[in-house]
Amino acid sequence: MGKRKKRAKLIRVALIFVGVLAIPLLAYVCLQSSVSKDLAEARRNLQEEGIALSPEDVIPPLVSDDENAALLYQKAFELFVYVKDGDEERAFRRMFRSGGRIEWSEEARELAVAMCERNADALDLVREAAEKKACRFPLDYAEGTDIELSHLGKMRNAARLLAAEALLQYDEGRIDEALRTCVIAMRTGRGLETEPFLISQLARIDSCLVALSAVRVILEQEMPGEEVCGMLLEEFAAAEGRQAYARSAEGQLVLFGAFAFDGLAEGSTTYSPTGQDDDSIRVRLYTNPLGRLVLQRDRAFYYGMMRKFITSARVPYFEARETLREIDETVEDWPKYMLISTMILTGPSKPHSRQALLEAVLREGRLALGLKLYKSRNGAYPETLAELRPDILKTTLSDPFTGGDFVYRRKGEGFILYSLGENGQDDGGIFYVKGSRLQYTDIAWRCER
Repeated sequence: MGKRKKRAKLIRVALIFVGVLAIPLLAYVCLQSSVSKDLAEARRNLQEEGIALSPEDVIPPLVSDDENAALLYQKAFELFVYVKDGDEERAFRRMFRSGGRIEWSEEARELAVAMCERNADALDLVREAAEKKACRFPLDYAEGTDIELSHLGKMRNAARLLAAEALLQYDEGRIDEALRTCVIAMRTGRGLETEPFLISQLARIDSCLVALSAVRVILEQEMPGEEVCGMLLEEFAAAEGRQAYARSAEGQLVLFGAFAFDGLAEGSTTYSPTGQDDDSIRVRLYTNPLGRLVLQRDRAFYYGMMRKFITSARVPYFEARETLREIDETVEDWPKYMLISTMILTGPSKPHSRQALLEAVLREGRLALGLKLYKSRNGAYPETLAELRPDILKTTLSDPFTGGDFVYRRKGEGFILYSLGENGQDDGGIFYVKGSRLQYTDIAWRCER
């Protein structure tokens, strides 16, 4: 009898021990199943939206050397003598803060002359490159988040130099030539259209906005010939780049986000909480079972947010506004231990507003040219933008921030034309507050005559 009780007690102890071990194991298995299901659903949702999930779907095709503008741009970069000292560099950059109005003073003109003379040979190569139809820089896409993109800053520099050259030509009275140089600056930026990275598209946007800031200075005072007007209208229509921007969002998902998650899952990538390279402070977070669960959950969330981000990149900004606000709020509230998604998705709506800014300025440029052409044919500016159609402009151009019409008013001998901007409010055509970091309100295009 005593032996039977002793055996029963041992069995109870063993069962309790097995239960203690089994409960967390069962909980882990259930959690693993739930997280795997969420991740599979997130992938399925991406596929249903037609979103690329493999590098082969986003990496641009190869281009023959004869057709590749990038090879000429690289030769130009080798010839660039961009700065004489730090103060000169900062002064030149301030002249062409993208999207802003250029402060074209005598001091700025002297600096522009020095820059253009110093880089004359390089600019010849840039002009030659801009005439080519294809551009593909030799990037190592297998590097993922470590890819070298040093050419982006150099492309921006090329656009600034061309914009400076255009303004010098304008000062000399060579109006049509100056505007043709602005077109070359825009085409330089557009050479980045096929690169599947958001940062590349932001460089494209900045380069085009720099060129447009020079166009604005010229058109405020002058009327180009009809041939140049036609060229500008065609270029402005082609340069919006909404599809290129949307493709880059898919590239961001595959070549940056998915690459980072894959590397962490395999243990080949580490996360540094300080952002430094000292191995003594770099920690591997996701090589244990619990860490892998966190990583999968983080990845499912990232895929869900990127699905919304990419689908919103395919539509005009005013249609995506609420979705973007939702993304921002969700990412802000997401648990901070989900390190990767919160790190990658910082300020997700900002690139969308930059793309919309470019679209707004380009459409205003088309309208401004249409208004100039109307005046040259009729002796005065029209009372409304509707009078430009269909003889001068074939389509209605809407404000990408609101979906409605641009605001247009005749003003003295000229006019003011503006988008309501990101806040969607009519602030009377105020573009930015001077002395601030380009705090956009309305996005305005003014012509004095």
